[in-house]
Amino acid sequence: MKHVKNTVIVILFVVFCVLIVYGLKTWNNDGKKKVAANANQPATTVQNTDKTTAPTITITSNNLFNENNVTNGDVSVAFKASDLKDAFVNGTSLNDPQSQEKVTEALLSNPGSYEIIVEDNNGSKAVLRFSIDPNVVISEEGGKKASDIKSEPYTGEVAQVQQGPTITAQTPAGLINGGTVSSEFVTLAYSSPEQITSVTLDGEAMEVIGTVTSYMSGKHTVVVTDSKGASSTFTFTNNY
Repeated sequence: MKHVKNTVIVILFVVFCVLIVYGLKTWNNDGKKKVAANANQPATTVQNTDKTTAPTITITSNNLFNENNVTNGDVSVAFKASDLKDAFVNGTSLNDPQSQEKVTEALLSNPGSYEIIVEDNNGSKAVLRFSIDPNVVISEEGGKKASDIKSEPYTGEVAQVQQGPTITAQTPAGLINGGTVSSEFVTLAYSSPEQITSVTLDGEAMEVIGTVTSYMSGKHTVVVTDSKGASSTFTFTNNY
């Protein structure tokens, strides 16, 4: 009887050991499966939520256009970009390289064809092309509103013209090329790495002394030329 009892105890012990071994093996397999399943999960990609918009150029004045031609001057254009780098009119930069402030608008008055390109610091560009032609006849019914003239994305390079002398407003400070002020007088300062050879104010030759001052109201144009033949033009309107 005692022998039978011992045999039963041994059998139970063996069964207990088998159950323990099987349980440990099953737990390990589950663990391996979980690791494998995790390893096979697709890689998570972060979606680009950048809302940065490409540069745009808009006409803010109330001009009537025949296609992309306008009969009267004084076409105001504004540049919009989340991180504006520069703006070019017919290849000429509107920004002073030494200034942190960027030009965001311009007034175009002279007859001719214009290609305006705006670039941001991400390399994106926009272009707007139109012509000012005093001989174009545009009717109210057949004319196109300025708001209908849209800029387009531009992927080409900016064909910059030879950079001429730098012209900046000294008095009043803050006057930009193509801008309008109301001041008793306007003084512009000019400089160039090259020798300045001529300065004109509304076509009249001025003394080359580093500055030029206008005391008259109305629209004015200053042209500064250096010894390499490069010239810069600064236009402004004084409503004083």
